[in-house]
Amino acid sequence: MQGLPDPKSLLDDDRADGSIYSNPDLYDMEMDRIFMHNWIWVAHRSDLPAPGDFITTFVGSHPVIVSRDRKGVVHVMLNRCRHRAATVCELKHGKTASFVCPYHGWAYGLDGALRGGSSSGGLYGAAGQVQTAAHLPEGRGV
Repeated sequence: MQGLPDPKSLLDDDRADGSIYSNPDLYDMEMDRIFMHNWIWVAHRSDLPAPGDFITTFVGSHPVIVSRDRKGVVHVMLNRCRHRAATVCELKHGKTASFVCPYHGWAYGLDGALRGGSSSGGLYGAAGQVQTAAHLPEGRGV
């Protein structure tokens, strides 16, 4: 992000410079500042009313699966297989007992834990290494 212009210099009172929509460095800065250091809303509890329910969405540019496990706990995991980074779930929403990568068949539980697959390491860490949100509070609203 060297040579990144000050975003304020790209804004006038009534218009924005066109580069604000196409500069890849500005995009990377926005992804980092907005999505990597803040609490991000990913779903409403009504999107996952029952155990096994899931939706897929994005946190910034990262595809994620939001699911409710058998105990009713909500989890978020990357929608990428740890083995070769294939998309694990192509559906927008549904109900399932597990997620299976179509590439080599690695299986993940609703909590994001590896349930079955090769014992070799993958792109996102060693086999079995869980990469899920550390804490996922459910908001109650007002």
